[in-house]
Amino acid sequence: MILSRVAGGARTLVQRASSLQRVSAINRGPQTSIQQTTAIKRRVDIRFTSHISAVQASSTESTVAEPEEKVLTEDTSLLEEEHPLPSALTPIEIEDVWVEFSRRIEADEDITCDYLIIVARYVKLLDGPLALPRLQEVMREINKRNGDGSMDRGFIIGCNMLIHLYIVRRNLSSARMIYDKMTTISAKPDKITVSTMVNGIAKLGRSQDLHDFYTSMIKNESFATNPSIIKRFVIAFAERGDTESVQTYFNYMKKADSHDYLVVSNIVLGYYDQIGDYILAIKLLNEMKTRGAYPSEASYHHVLSVLYKSRKKEKMKAVFKDMLDSGIQPNSGHFSAMGWTPEDSLAEMKILNAPRKSRDYNTFIYTKVRENNFAAALDMFREMEKDGVSPDVYSYAIIIDTVVKDRTLPSEIALELFEEMKSRGVRPDVVAYTSMINVYARTSDMSNVLLLLEEMKNNHVHPTIYTFNSIFALLARQSYVSSEDINTGRTLWKQMMKQNITPDTRTYNFFLSLLFRKIEKRKPTTSPSPSLETFNDSGYYLKSMMDYYRQIKRIKRLRVAPDFITYTIMIHACIKCDNLKQALLVYNDSKAANVPLTLGGYNLLLTALETNKSMSQVMVIWHEMKKTNVLPDDTTYSIVLEACRELGFDDTFAAIRQQRKADMGRLMELESNTKLPTEEHLDYVNTPE
Repeated sequence: MILSRVAGGARTLVQRASSLQRVSAINRGPQTSIQQTTAIKRRVDIRFTSHISAVQASSTESTVAEPEEKVLTEDTSLLEEEHPLPSALTPIEIEDVWVEFSRRIEADEDITCDYLIIVARYVKLLDGPLALPRLQEVMREINKRNGDGSMDRGFIIGCNMLIHLYIVRRNLSSARMIYDKMTTISAKPDKITVSTMVNGIAKLGRSQDLHDFYTSMIKNESFATNPSIIKRFVIAFAERGDTESVQTYFNYMKKADSHDYLVVSNIVLGYYDQIGDYILAIKLLNEMKTRGAYPSEASYHHVLSVLYKSRKKEKMKAVFKDMLDSGIQPNSGHFSAMGWTPEDSLAEMKILNAPRKSRDYNTFIYTKVRENNFAAALDMFREMEKDGVSPDVYSYAIIIDTVVKDRTLPSEIALELFEEMKSRGVRPDVVAYTSMINVYARTSDMSNVLLLLEEMKNNHVHPTIYTFNSIFALLARQSYVSSEDINTGRTLWKQMMKQNITPDTRTYNFFLSLLFRKIEKRKPTTSPSPSLETFNDSGYYLKSMMDYYRQIKRIKRLRVAPDFITYTIMIHACIKCDNLKQALLVYNDSKAANVPLTLGGYNLLLTALETNKSMSQVMVIWHEMKKTNVLPDDTTYSIVLEACRELGFDDTFAAIRQQRKADMGRLMELESNTKLPTEEHLDYVNTPE
């Protein structure tokens, strides 16, 4: 069979998936009734009606979105255009589709290619271990029905999804195996296949792997001369800083003589700007003119920027004059590239009678924000209005965020700006709403935060992970966390997942911090009942924390992995619940992940081990701490010296005491600045995005 190698090992995975599905059914209760199955089928049929219509209307030839004119890109998937689905799908809705698919397969119903494509798209949305084996199962069904080639389109799209999933899981070899197999059959790779592979190799492979892949494309006559594909190679090598390869593939683009030449020229100019090579930049600018590909605003911006950074003032003036002579009006970006201040740039634009647009003022305002000159940013915002330029949504979002960042400015300014924005008919975007949430967070005004979230929903403004992170941070840093706050957090988490927003490490850390606030250390008492009740509650919250901790450990995604804050929170929670064994297991996880703890994290463990009279383990942690180059404080030294004394390690005791004496100056400085270990990870929730 065609997929015999591609889907190797999938049988075991599918069996595991089926097992998990049976377990899930047991957990839900009695077996699905005929009425429930019919309801599921009805929901799925309604949803599929619109999607399959869209599939049938789409052309057979897949299209690829062109990247922006910049060197650094992060294209996680090129598959969303093939058959887009609703952005907010719950796990239950996705499971409904799979249940219905399984039923139709078991009933041996007549299934179309379009139906299987849509099932594959739903399965791809699964964020967990089931996505890959289920997609392989769909591919087997496509392959089984592809005797006459009628399923080739579905096969190609499915293979593209498999390649994407393997790359997300950092399994480049399996992705390449699928691609190579496709080149030998009738369902050849399309542009999305090739683009996904190039992006995957750029992310996970070596430069030689990229060259080898291009050679294989020439051999297979597979898009080797396609300008948009060559452009991706240029971007990939630019990201690696490989100038020779950038020029080699750029020359391939020139031979193709395509309309993409200007776009790729600007990408290469941006690269020359990045590496500071003004000679190559000017050479390319002149070449563009010779070829009749007239340089754009972006072209001149890159050249002016590299000349300014190279301190070639006269050449920079000459290029600027050349730009004016070509008829291109200067904008804020050009003046910024030449190192001009916003005030001087604005004055010169008025002298040249260059049009001032909202984006120019936005650049000026943002420049002042980056300089932490918030008062000047507000002045520039008001100057914008005097100049007859209407602020847009970005102008308001930047200036409201400025008020949030400047603690000396009253929150009322942000509230007034937000109301002014709406009164002028400027529709707030997610950035403006998130900034306003941070304004209310100043005063821990949770009720208005939730009202804003509801307003976003009513205005069809979709929150991002940054929006939810701001809210979780507010919940976690309140002076008192109630059970109602925990319930609010859980509700928001469900809402976030329902909207298909993937939590990142900060999200998990904020939520773990929120749960941690409900954990109280068990205190000795002659009346055990109240203490036992509190301790049982703490045990419940620790169990919840462990559930979320296991989630983040299982996820294999960029920006989603436990960090030192995660491990510290979990260790602290375990210790407060008298679960030293679990704390050590979490510590072992941090070692396995090569994530050293902070000094506070190590001291938490050492203190707990000392209390537990586990002095040998204290010495183990001490030596491991030294390997990570985390410097001890007075608490660390005291615990370790006591461990040496009890264990009779006289020589080690003397050596560590001598080390402590030599370290006295640093320790005295630390004493006035060091926070308690209990405060260290909670400070994280006050750190802005």
